[in-house]
Amino acid sequence: EHLSGLLPGLTREELIPIKYCVDNQIMYNAKNLIFRYSGVLCMSILKKAYKRYLLDAMSAMAMGLFASLLIGTILGVFGKIWPELTFFSDISAYGIAVSGAAMAVAIANALKAPPLVMYSMLIVGYAANALGGAGGPLAVYVVAIVAAECGKLVSKETKIDILVTPVVTILVGVGLAALIAAPIGKAAGAVGEAIRWATE
Repeated sequence: EHLSGLLPGLTREELIPIKYCVDNQIMYNAKNLIFRYSGVLCMSILKKAYKRYLLDAMSAMAMGLFASLLIGTILGVFGKIWPELTFFSDISAYGIAVSGAAMAVAIANALKAPPLVMYSMLIVGYAANALGGAGGPLAVYVVAIVAAECGKLVSKETKIDILVTPVVTILVGVGLAALIAAPIGKAAGAVGEAIRWATE
């Protein structure tokens, strides 16, 4: 009807191929528009994920590692220089012990996790670091991201949030650590051995 109004001199049979061409052009334009904007949307999601999980989370993990393990190791050097000052050696041991927890909390903070999730990450980080062996920091990185995001999903969604959020965060984190931390540690150890062999 719209075409007959625009082209009054043509019969219905003559308008059919014109309508077919117009419909095809509309579909073609729509597909192009969807394809173009889906590409833009995918790129936007990838950029946000890259910033969130690689830049922000990894830099936060590095700060947590520095503030615990590395600072403890540096202070432990004084304990080796002056063995009578056992205080510094103790600090070094404490720093090594809490390094996994420090990294996990730092990652949760970078992901803007709510307080209950962040506090629960202490157990998650300790477990992932302990089970990961040589690849402890890498295991903490992977496990902490998953556990923090799962904790955020249930945070403040129930009336017993003080129970649900820590339980979900800890179960997901420690359960995932039990599954993948040791394999990650073995893979990291194998890579380290390969690098050592290649540089000898």
